[in-house]
Amino acid sequence: MNILLAIDDSDFTQKNMEYVGNLAKKLDAEVTLLHAVVFPTATTPEVIATDFTSLEKGGEKLLQQCKKVMEAKGLKVSTILKTGFGRPADIIMEEIKKGNVDLVALGARGKSRLMNLVMGSVADAVARNAPCSVLIIR
Repeated sequence: MNILLAIDDSDFTQKNMEYVGNLAKKLDAEVTLLHAVVFPTATTPEVIATDFTSLEKGGEKLLQQCKKVMEAKGLKVSTILKTGFGRPADIIMEEIKKGNVDLVALGARGKSRLMNLVMGSVADAVARNAPCSVLIIR
């Protein structure tokens, strides 16, 4: 069994990792950590000219820190860093549709509560469209 856990650098990520870690241990499941560095589709020339390398490096650092925590629990963990334009839910759905995910887990809240109000909840979009089971952690 493979559990895909979407993470961000919010305060909720630790709690989500603990919950999924305990579940993965009970199910003898592998965990794939996914972090998406997403840029809005409506961009300005200034945004396009921005060097995104620092954001990608920050995402990779977050993934490695989270991977260490999960491996300390004795879990088999892999990581995926995705960079793209659009919505985080779309990036998560791309990974799910590749077919190697039995359960996707994500927090009910993430880094930006305001963006959830403006763009809709990532968890809601994934729950409505995923072809596999979805675990939303509160």
